[in-house]
Amino acid sequence: MKTNLYSLEDSKIIINHYKDILIGKEVGSSVKLKISEMNTEKYENNKYRIICNFKLYESFLLYQSIENVLESLNLPQPSEILKNLNP
Repeated sequence: MKTNLYSLEDSKIIINHYKDILIGKEVGSSVKLKISEMNTEKYENNKYRIICNFKLYESFLLYQSIENVLESLNLPQPSEILKNLNP
């Protein structure tokens, strides 16, 4: 599973950039799952990873890193978005 760690500030920028693009988007080849939300998860040394949640049932969520979701949809990775904001 591909995942990167970001500062909290960069995580907020990334989520803000992708939320309208990804939430409600179907992902998957054989079973299509809709992205229901995006969150940050504190990981280590004040770094965060960004995950996309897929709500299957009222109390059952699956999640995947934003990097894997973006790769499956052939969309630019967060590093590209951050690089374009801070040339």
